[in-house]
Amino acid sequence: MKGLVWGIAVVVALLAFGTVGGGYLIGGTLDERIEQAIQEADAETDSLVLTLQEHERGTLSSSATVRVYLAGEIGSEYRDQVGKPFAFELPVEIEHGPLIWEAAGPRFALAQIKGPLRLSDETIAGIEQASGEEIQWEVPLDGSPADLTALFGFDGSVDARIGLHDFTGTVLRGDHEELELELGGVEGVYRASYGDNERVESFLAGDVFAYGLYPDSGQLRDFSLSADMHAHDSGLWPGRLQANFARLELATEQSAEHLRGEDFELEIDDFTFLYALNIHSAEDGGDEQGELIIETRTGQSSLREGDEHFRLQAGNLDGVLSNISLESLIAAQQLAQQLEQMSDYQIDREMQALATEFLNAGPRLQIHEFSLYGDRGKVGLDGFIEVAEQQAGGLDLFALIAGLQTEFQLVAHKDELLSAIEVIDGDAAAEQFRMALDEAAQMGYVDEEDDTLSTKVSFSDGQLKINDESADELLEALIMEALVN
Repeated sequence: MKGLVWGIAVVVALLAFGTVGGGYLIGGTLDERIEQAIQEADAETDSLVLTLQEHERGTLSSSATVRVYLAGEIGSEYRDQVGKPFAFELPVEIEHGPLIWEAAGPRFALAQIKGPLRLSDETIAGIEQASGEEIQWEVPLDGSPADLTALFGFDGSVDARIGLHDFTGTVLRGDHEELELELGGVEGVYRASYGDNERVESFLAGDVFAYGLYPDSGQLRDFSLSADMHAHDSGLWPGRLQANFARLELATEQSAEHLRGEDFELEIDDFTFLYALNIHSAEDGGDEQGELIIETRTGQSSLREGDEHFRLQAGNLDGVLSNISLESLIAAQQLAQQLEQMSDYQIDREMQALATEFLNAGPRLQIHEFSLYGDRGKVGLDGFIEVAEQQAGGLDLFALIAGLQTEFQLVAHKDELLSAIEVIDGDAAAEQFRMALDEAAQMGYVDEEDDTLSTKVSFSDGQLKINDESADELLEALIMEALVN
């Protein structure tokens, strides 16, 4: 027992020394880490400017203030209108490691920071000066809308959490306008690890986000947005992005004052969306290829604009785009980043090169399910389209068509399909489509049974088939029409 007591005492003494002595040593390296992190974050974006101010180092803890300025075109426009820049401040207390005491127990880490997010004094002065008699803020501008906590590991990892304070009420009041806002249970999480396994995870969730600014209003309930991505040698970030919400409402009332024409309402229940990018070796052992996955599900939905009303009981989409060359994915990423600085001619040239690289790799689009369920029935589509791999170089359209394979099957309730066309394009378009369906049925291109339409279209080896019957005459007519137009 005596040995056990002495052992515990030694451990406690070492932990105490490690916390005090280690905290002082870590405080020195922490200065460099904080300044480096600020510089790296500032270099990542042109729309924000990050600066470190009022950094005071202590033995067991330090304090600092990080200021984030709105920059770029939006920042310049704000400064021109208000006369002062827009900036947030994050005054934080920094607890030095190696031992960080948390509610759940001690953790070994480089440091932990905690602090409130608030508007800078300069920004508050600019808002109050610009408000004058026309706009009155109903909330104190010197308050904090959120709190931040972040833990920094010895390996460079980051585990951060930001919580928005619950709020319900009027944010500002102006001439014939009021901004109403409701926030409840909104919290964000950000985790990043570096080194050989560079990875980023983020998560945003909340019970409610609602706003009202006449004539517009909207609300989002029980929502979440998450991302989990890891670095690849190509510079791409494969992973997944997922979004969910229990209910979305958007509305615009008719208003002569605001030059709005018709009422607009959108309601969506039980929505989920998944996007994933996977990178793996080709089946023949060749170069790595990309694969894009998209899945979405929705419950009851309603869209009303003026006298037009479209309702949906449910909808599903499940598709995969595979055999994508990494070169085309990298080119698409670079094009998106440089789009604003490019001329129309440069964009056209880059798009042509991107399309050539993408199609020559032999991509395949597989739609496992695309279905919409309305009040009258279902409209569904499934099938695939695949392009044969071509030699590197220019795009050979004849070789592309010769190597094209596709097969799709469409099943639709006739009244549901015609109703959707009527809502989208009017009565005349729906009537023309009805006549085209009757003609297609007479030619054997469409089968109809109990108000359900079905057809199967396939193309392979240069031959078009509809419902397993040759449709070469239709193909020739389509080619001639395309050439004429």
